[in-house]
Amino acid sequence: MNWIKNGFLTILGLMLCLPTIAGSVMKNPNSLQYLDIELPFRCSSVMQDEEEGIVSSIALSNTDFAVRLPGQTALLPRYQVNGFSFSNKTADTAIAELLKEAEIKVVAEEGQYQTLSARDLKGELSSVLEKLTGQAGLFYTYQPNTKTLLLTHKTKAVLQVPHNRLVMMAVLDALNGAHLDPISVDWKNFQISLRLTRYELDSVQALMVNLVKEKYILAVQIKIYDVNAVGAHWQQVVARLGTRGVSTYQSGLVGQAFVLNQQVNENDFLKLMSSSFRPTFVGSGRVAVPSGWRTRFNFNQCAPQISYSDLSLFLQTSIKKKNEAQTILTLDSSAGEVASFDMMNNLDQKVMIVGIPVPNQPRKELMLSLQFQFIQLIKKGEQND
Repeated sequence: MNWIKNGFLTILGLMLCLPTIAGSVMKNPNSLQYLDIELPFRCSSVMQDEEEGIVSSIALSNTDFAVRLPGQTALLPRYQVNGFSFSNKTADTAIAELLKEAEIKVVAEEGQYQTLSARDLKGELSSVLEKLTGQAGLFYTYQPNTKTLLLTHKTKAVLQVPHNRLVMMAVLDALNGAHLDPISVDWKNFQISLRLTRYELDSVQALMVNLVKEKYILAVQIKIYDVNAVGAHWQQVVARLGTRGVSTYQSGLVGQAFVLNQQVNENDFLKLMSSSFRPTFVGSGRVAVPSGWRTRFNFNQCAPQISYSDLSLFLQTSIKKKNEAQTILTLDSSAGEVASFDMMNNLDQKVMIVGIPVPNQPRKELMLSLQFQFIQLIKKGEQND
């Protein structure tokens, strides 16, 4: 116990000795502000070999998706528990009482612990302990040389992902949408390391199962335009497109989403609008989201110079079949939701979202171009749908 206490005091002392500037802990310089080795791929407007075509297939083996817990504990001594009961005790206190007879010390990480009650627990010590830690949402590590058991709220997990950049991005984007931040991302071995609670671990394991079960990932190429809209009206552009140019449209809280027919591409749309509006390309990026999950794209990731840096695009999708999906698109800012669209989209369509106001710039609007691509995951030996 003393060596653990001394260890905590040593760490605390090191933290207190960190260099300070004007009374605060030293921070990274601005030169590291946007450092992210993923960005060259995420912000590229050029398709990679693995992305050719609007429908791609990736063959999987049984080990391509996996969740490992590298900090697994040593085995506990073989003790039999006979009739262990307690009432309204915090989990760390109850576990300390359980292990007292086995002469195992319990060191509990700082934090709040759930209050539990149990009656007449029986079985092998490891099974009873696993039941209690599971109910309390805890992890434990046993150190047999000191007969010490450490209770923690989180554990390190390593996710193994198939060797494909779009699939890796889909997993990262789903984690981002669930507000789970990786410790590190290994793009060479396609592994993601995180620290997770029990609830978060269950969610990540569900994601891995869902990817194999649902079979589809929606990849979205996003282009961002500033539009000078002085004295112009979008009805003029619709008139030039004609009824054959737009298959459908949808109004949001603000703005409008045009779904272009296959024979009208983005360049055609830009030419038709240029006589009324002046579009300026400011950046492009991509996200990938598994069916049934949600992800977020921050505009300043791929266009850090833009003035509306607090804008984000949220995407949530339900893929019905390999050429059709229901997608909810939400533009969000620090002040709240800006616009939202719920649409059915096919692969041969491009969506242009127009008329989004730029914060504090009444003469400008924001325009987004969205191109969809479906990635189908199949087990080796299976046929494509």
